[in-house]
Amino acid sequence: SSHLGSNSPLPAQRSQERDAMAPKKRPAAAAAGAEAKKRGTGLAKKLSSVSKVVKSADGYPKSVLAMLTEQMDCSLGVCKEERHEFQVRIVEMIHEVVTSVEAGLQAHIDAAEQKVSEADGIKASRETAVEAAAAAVAAKTEALTAAQAAATAASAEQKEASKAVTAAKSEQKAGNGALELAEAKKAKLEDIMANSWAPLQSGELAEPAKVKEAVAAIGKIAKEFSFDAAMTTSLPSALNKKKEDRGPFDVIVLDQVDEALKKALAAQVETLAQGEPDKVAREEKVKAAEATLATKVAADEAAAEALKKAQEELKAAEVDQKAKNKELKSFGPEMKNVKAELEEAKEALEELRAGALADFKELSERSIHPPEPEAPAEEAAPVEAAA
Repeated sequence: SSHLGSNSPLPAQRSQERDAMAPKKRPAAAAAGAEAKKRGTGLAKKLSSVSKVVKSADGYPKSVLAMLTEQMDCSLGVCKEERHEFQVRIVEMIHEVVTSVEAGLQAHIDAAEQKVSEADGIKASRETAVEAAAAAVAAKTEALTAAQAAATAASAEQKEASKAVTAAKSEQKAGNGALELAEAKKAKLEDIMANSWAPLQSGELAEPAKVKEAVAAIGKIAKEFSFDAAMTTSLPSALNKKKEDRGPFDVIVLDQVDEALKKALAAQVETLAQGEPDKVAREEKVKAAEATLATKVAADEAAAEALKKAQEELKAAEVDQKAKNKELKSFGPEMKNVKAELEEAKEALEELRAGALADFKELSERSIHPPEPEAPAEEAAPVEAAA
C-alpha cells in the first residue's frame, strides 16, 4: 500500500520521530560530511531538482508534498547507510511521488499518441457528421415547408367552415321566422278563444269590466286576422248582450266569429305542420356545419402546433449543423495542438528521466563508502630473451 495514505505521520509526529530517531554523529559520518562539503553544490542541485518535481506533483495533498520537500535534505540528502527508519520511509514516499509524475507524463503521451493515430478516423467521423447534419437541415426545411402549407390550408378551411355556420344560422333564422310568427299567432288565438271568446259566447262573463275587456280583445284579434268588416262591426253589440237577450242575428254573428277564429287557428296549425320538415332540416344543417367547424378548428390547432414543432426542429438542426461544421473546422488546429503537446510531453519526460529521476536514483543509492577503484590491468610478464 502507498506510504502516502491515511497512516502517514502527521507533521508534529514526524518532527518527534525525526528528533527521536536522528542518528548521532559518528567519526565516519563527520568524515562523510567533510566529503559532502566538497560536493555540496552538486548535492544541493540534485536535491533541488527532485524537490521541484515533488512540488509539481498532482493528486497529493499540498501538506504532504510540503512535508516531503521539508524532510528531503535530512532523508534523501543522507547516505543510505545512515538513514534510520523514518528517513527510509520519507525516501520511499518521495520515490512514489516522482514516479507518479513520470507515470502521469507517460499516460499523457500515450493518450496523445493514440489520438494522433486515430486522426484519420476522427476526421472522417466529423466529415460524416457534417454531411448528416446538412441532410437533417434539408429534411427539416422540407418538413417546415410542408407544415406551413398544411397550416395555411387548415386556416382557410376553418374560415370557410365558420362562414358555413354563419350562413346556416342565417338561413335558419329566415326560414324559422314565419313559423315563429305562426306559433305566436296560434298561442294568441288559443289564449283568446279559451279565456275571452268561450266565456263571452257562453254568457259566463257577467262583470261589465271583464266583458268590456274581453270584447276589446276579440275585436283586436278580428282586425289582426282580417275578419269580415260587417261581422266585426256587429260583434261588440252581440257580445255585450246577455245570452238570453241575443236575437237570431246576434247568434249568426257569433257563429260566424267562432268559425273565423277556428279557421284562423287551423291556418296557423297547418303552417306550422307544413314548415316542420324544413325547420328540422335547417336545424340539422346548422348542427352539421357546427360539427364541421369544430373539426376544422381542431385541425387548424394541430396544424399550428405541427408548424411550431417543425420550426423548432429546423432551428435545432441548424444549431447542430453549425456545431458539426465548427468541430470539423477545428480538427486541424486541434491536431496541431495535440502534436505540439505530445512533443512537449516527450521532452518533459526525457528531461525528467535524465534529470530528477536520475538524481533521485543517485541520491537514494548514495553510500558513505566511495566506490572501489577499478583494478589496473595486469601487465604482461616480460618475455625472457633467448639464450
